[in-house]
Amino acid sequence: MRLPLEIGDVFSHAEVSTFALADFASRCGVDRQLMRREGQRLARRAAAEAAAQAQATDYEDAAERAFVHGLARFVAQQAERLTQLVADAARWKDEDL
Repeated sequence: MRLPLEIGDVFSHAEVSTFALADFASRCGVDRQLMRREGQRLARRAAAEAAAQAQATDYEDAAERAFVHGLARFVAQQAERLTQLVADAARWKDEDL
């Protein structure tokens, strides 16, 4: 999946690394600890909201419910990945970027 905005030299969601996030934050003047906190907060909220949406009774058939449950699993996986990425990115030292 292509990102709408590159992060450093990274254009693909799957290629986002801790270095790319740390470098991006540094170049933008964003405190990496703030990035960690807000990234983890966003990840928790996205996973919780996706899980709640998957439990909604609005879906008309099994195919719709299966799709939404699959989407919720994907969001949870990506939230877990983001949680780890921002935690690791926050550990980079300025002199290593």
